Amino acid sequence: MKLTDAQIERIEDQYSVSPIPEDEPIIDQLAEVFGEHTFYLGESGLVVWDRMDEDAGEPLQLVAVQLAEWSDDTHSEMRVHEPVSTGIFADMNPDGTNNDEQD
Repeated sequence: MKLTDAQIERIEDQYSVSPIPEDEPIIDQLAEVFGEHTFYLGESGLVVWDRMDEDAGEPLQLVAVQLAEWSDDTHSEMRVHEPVSTGIFADMNPDGTNNDEQD
């Protein structure tokens, strides 16, 4: 899923991570392979955030999903695999603003 600016900010606040900038040439290639997402690149590999099942009236919850992992120690090559939930969650309201009850 493509994240809104507010959702990106919320994830940055919780985890101190930033997405790959949209103007990077690799974004078009990633979108061709994986679809339209906000992509993050980190120590574990390539990650996107997807929605968890939503209950009516509950804040939106996202989960980090790993799409590829580094295949070497120098982080120069990746191995694509089936999407895997990382167990890392981000809570936010549907508009991406902070949820004061969970801060």
